[in-house]
Amino acid sequence: MQKRTRNALLRSVLWAVLILFVWFNVGHIRRLKGLSMLPTLGDGAVVVVYELGCHFSPPGRGDIVCIRTNERPGQVFCKRVIALPGEEIEFRNSVVYINGRKLDEQYAITSSTWNMPRIKIDERHVYVVGDNRGMSMAMHTQGQANLDNILGVVAIVIRRGNVPDEVETGN
Repeated sequence: MQKRTRNALLRSVLWAVLILFVWFNVGHIRRLKGLSMLPTLGDGAVVVVYELGCHFSPPGRGDIVCIRTNERPGQVFCKRVIALPGEEIEFRNSVVYINGRKLDEQYAITSSTWNMPRIKIDERHVYVVGDNRGMSMAMHTQGQANLDNILGVVAIVIRRGNVPDEVETGN
């Protein structure tokens, strides 16, 4: 009987260790605040962020990532990757150009007020921005994000949050 109890206890401890490893190293559930990712994700969205994958390969264009910034280290932001290391990015009348070619962004809400001269993305960085470009550029946290500040890629959307039928685009 003692051997059976000891085996059950050992199994329970191993399961607890495995669950804690997965929880702290593979993924986290995050609740998002804000409107910058509309129409994809709204205020109150709940997502699972796959964190382990970023240790093996960088996120790709179009991935939604959770990041920390050096300017606001206590906050986590959810943004879309639109440019990769070494690429050149520019906004002209809210149209994104990567290496001089228009980026097809069916997910983005745009207005005609976003303009930014061409810049080159540093190595070990990606360019991130929210999907709701109907908001002014000044209202967004966007720009080059160091790959070391990316916490993970949104793998599962549990709840889209409050996504209004018609999103204000600023037009």
